[in-house]
Amino acid sequence: MSLLVVIAGVMLLSVPAVAIETQLTAEDKVRMSCAAIACGSAVVAVGLALTASPLLILWHDGEPIGEVSHLSPGGRWAWAAGATLVVLAATVASNAVRATLAGRRRVHAASLLGADVHHHRCGVAIRIVPIEDILALATPSPAPHVVVSQTLHDLLDSGAFDAVLAHEASHLRLRHDRHLFLLSFYLKVWGWLPRVDRIVGELRHEVEKWADNSAVRCGATNPQTLAAAIETVARASSPVYPNRKNAQERAASLRTIAPCHPPVWQPLAMTALTTVGLLGSAYAATHSLIDLAMIVSAIH
Repeated sequence: MSLLVVIAGVMLLSVPAVAIETQLTAEDKVRMSCAAIACGSAVVAVGLALTASPLLILWHDGEPIGEVSHLSPGGRWAWAAGATLVVLAATVASNAVRATLAGRRRVHAASLLGADVHHHRCGVAIRIVPIEDILALATPSPAPHVVVSQTLHDLLDSGAFDAVLAHEASHLRLRHDRHLFLLSFYLKVWGWLPRVDRIVGELRHEVEKWADNSAVRCGATNPQTLAAAIETVARASSPVYPNRKNAQERAASLRTIAPCHPPVWQPLAMTALTTVGLLGSAYAATHSLIDLAMIVSAIH
């Protein structure tokens, strides 16, 4: 049964790879992928813990118990391998969380170099940082505001600057820091697998498109102005600017903005895949945990 739990978790972790190939909206792709990443990682952790659970019973009773064979088949070596994987997975996950949080703290510390936070006419709090890099960054905590470099402020005219602020304000309003945190976690924990880095890069790009579309839909800016601002920032950035191609695609998408109408089967198929994974994971994990609890209570 523990193997089924792990398989269900891996099934959920594969949802982002499928999502980026669909024609769903940027919002749907990101929301569905991040939900699958969070649930899939938790389910895999539960499955690995169940794989190692017979070791506790063996340690307590001194003899293997036949009733646990369906929970974790394979005998003592398989149980020991499961325990090793649990320790390794916990270490990798905790390191990933610490590294991501440390990056956030560095960004917040850098934002303190600027002047005091003040409210822009667009309705968002901003802090202008005296650095030469071109930077615009939504900082969600402890007090939500947008960090903008002096270079970017001087580069853009008032209309383009307002468009950039509207984009960053969408990041704050939609709490994209949570989605980006999960994507960073996914990359750090599962980045050794093929294509994961590409999947995360595509989903980060979708997060930016989501913020673009949200800024336009709420009337904070218009597509042409935001597209021009994105192109200006991309041209002024370093020639090796990693997101130059994505920026050009975002600008072109804004200029030809049109409703997204994916084939009817795609959202249904993605919803069905995620739902089946969640229900299968919940059933297998719950069944295994109940069995394990009954066995442990019988020992005592």
